[in-house]
Amino acid sequence: MNTKQASAHKFVTVYESSPSPAPAQIVDFPGMFNLAHIASVNGAQELIGPLGCTFYENASVLGFNLTSFEGEFVTDGTHISDVGIEWGQRANITPDSFRDNTRTFTRGALNFVGPGHGVYGHWLVDFLPRLELARQALGPNYDNRLIPMPYDTPKWYIALAVKYFGLPEENVVLFDPHTERLTFPDVAYPNHMHSADYHFNKAAYASFVEKFLDAHDIVPTIASGRKICISRKHFEGLASGVPRLFVGRQTFEALAIEKGFEVIYPETLDFAEQIALFASAKCIVGEYGSGLHNSIFSAPGATVGCISMSNSIQCRLAAVRDQKISVLMPEVQSTNEKGVFVYDCKPESIASFLDAVAV
Repeated sequence: MNTKQASAHKFVTVYESSPSPAPAQIVDFPGMFNLAHIASVNGAQELIGPLGCTFYENASVLGFNLTSFEGEFVTDGTHISDVGIEWGQRANITPDSFRDNTRTFTRGALNFVGPGHGVYGHWLVDFLPRLELARQALGPNYDNRLIPMPYDTPKWYIALAVKYFGLPEENVVLFDPHTERLTFPDVAYPNHMHSADYHFNKAAYASFVEKFLDAHDIVPTIASGRKICISRKHFEGLASGVPRLFVGRQTFEALAIEKGFEVIYPETLDFAEQIALFASAKCIVGEYGSGLHNSIFSAPGATVGCISMSNSIQCRLAAVRDQKISVLMPEVQSTNEKGVFVYDCKPESIASFLDAVAV
């Protein structure tokens, strides 16, 4: 499948290149498993290229929000971009697919969504930051852009884009990524606020987070000493991404309560309440996943304790927000016959982990 680098056409710069933030401080503990690996992932550095928006004339959107331009798919080297291309290949979607089922528009488009559009964490880490870059790059023309999205995009995520980033909901164009092609006079393609390894531009991401905090007049603080434990009880074995099951969850939560943590089910709170909750916490612990990414609303100096680490994202979020990070890696793990990632940790390891992060 042919791909075209995103630097191939007109580019409007919003932020210049920058070094990656300093690595997050690691909180270790007796018996910490795989510390060398965690330190290696956490300590990696990378130059973050210019941030902004690329414009492609006479382009189309199809598949998993892939942009087709001059017979090639646009790619920017990020994980999300690579996954979109990979999924397209699996579905036999090419830059020329669905020409017999094309909707043609006379207004330009803004393409900021991608694969994983049903996963909350991708909206915090990938999609909404791209929308904010586009908003800054487009200026007064932002309101005129049509917004292609897969027909099954959760309405709640669209509502976040409308409320916090002024996305005109009436401009959303829903389409079937498996059968339809949308063609526009031009497509605005914002790049990500992070590098390929999820190092974030610090100034850009700080501005992004402030959009949420300012909307509710919230100032994050660790002064209260509040400790929260984020539960995935209602999502065990279920996920829009990789389904997983922490065998020791009940033990983990019981020990957390003993050590002064509040067990929280974020899905029971509205979004403003979630922002306020994380902004008030000195320490946040939980299984790796989207719910823990809400730590972006916590104050600098807060500690994030993560059980399992499937990628570098939580380390990078801690770094860009000047927070501390600790990771309890699984001591037993496997994938069951249903494709669920099953893992566990010894009770004594959980207790040691909680004691360290709760200081």
